[in-house]
Amino acid sequence: MKFLTPFFLVLIVLFSSCAQQTEPQAVTLEEQVAALVEEKKFDDAISLLKSADNNEPAVVALLAKTHLDYGIYIEYDNNDIAMRDKMTGALRQYIEVLKLEPENEKAIAEIDQIIGIYQTMPGRTLPVDILDELKARGLDGGIQPDAE
Repeated sequence: MKFLTPFFLVLIVLFSSCAQQTEPQAVTLEEQVAALVEEKKFDDAISLLKSADNNEPAVVALLAKTHLDYGIYIEYDNNDIAMRDKMTGALRQYIEVLKLEPENEKAIAEIDQIIGIYQTMPGRTLPVDILDELKARGLDGGIQPDAE
């Protein structure tokens, strides 16, 4: 009986030490980006993606999705900035989506919605760089540029 107690103690120690030794989990690029987006760190997520292999279709798709998510966040959820800044910020992100995925229906729909709102307000203007990008895609809706 005296010999069994130390034997069981050794077994318990061995089992507990084995249970605690786990291999660190490799975190994928997609998981890293998802974590940053969840924390609303869109600029960090975009920087991370831009530092990855931009020739990889999955990276390009993830970058487009991140820009889209950022635009939606700016347009609908970020209440800390003025309405004009929200709309121009969102438009900039949707334009980035279209540079990567020219036929992205969600980005086009969001741009159309913002332009439609601007069209109901006479005299509303947008920054020249945004209008140039939208005109190149036929999405400017006749909005005038900001006075320089």
